[in-house]
Amino acid sequence: MSMMLQGLNSTNVEDMAIDGKDGFLITAEPFEAAADGPSNVYKAVYWLDSIDCECGPVSVGTTSVTITSTYPLDVTEGLLSSLSVVKGEASSMATATDGQDFPPN
Repeated sequence: MSMMLQGLNSTNVEDMAIDGKDGFLITAEPFEAAADGPSNVYKAVYWLDSIDCECGPVSVGTTSVTITSTYPLDVTEGLLSSLSVVKGEASSMATATDGQDFPPN
């Protein structure tokens, strides 16, 4: 966690299909290497409800999916290639007056 708070230096961005959608995989290195920490951090991002945009060669959506991994690249790519995310419905929860959600009694 401290590595994420201290920051990451992006070293590579690669377009890739994730869950059948256009996405990308960022490779980053921690600014301050920890003796027991990973040397690389991978962050994959895509739109769950991706649609093509007439505004250019991009896709857009309303539900972003972000996956962060410190596994080696080959393991991370294997996990991403088998990923399937399904958008569910929010559970019925009562909302407190301060905006905090609580489960029903």
